[in-house]
Amino acid sequence: MENLELKFLAGDYFEYEIPSEKSYLPLYFTSEVQQHFLKYFLRFKEIDFFLVRTGQLCSVRHIKRMRETFLKLEEAVQDAKKAFDLDALETINSGKWRKHVEHR
Repeated sequence: MENLELKFLAGDYFEYEIPSEKSYLPLYFTSEVQQHFLKYFLRFKEIDFFLVRTGQLCSVRHIKRMRETFLKLEEAVQDAKKAFDLDALETINSGKWRKHVEHR
């Protein structure tokens, strides 16, 4: 059994605390499903077994959209840090950042 599966079985994800350097993330993931997704994704770095392991009710499409939001947000943070753009970081940290995603 994979090490991450053992950690999941031990309940590691339920008690996972979001790192302080990512304290802005809960501002963007506010519903119960989104909070579970955030903790799960930060802990396990994958979404393949999210529904089965957590028992949360949502569509696969919704999970993919949450992952897309997470990745775009992390990209925005990295870009702002590289450019030393304090205004962009403040916008992100205040929960006012909005992604510009092209929906297919």
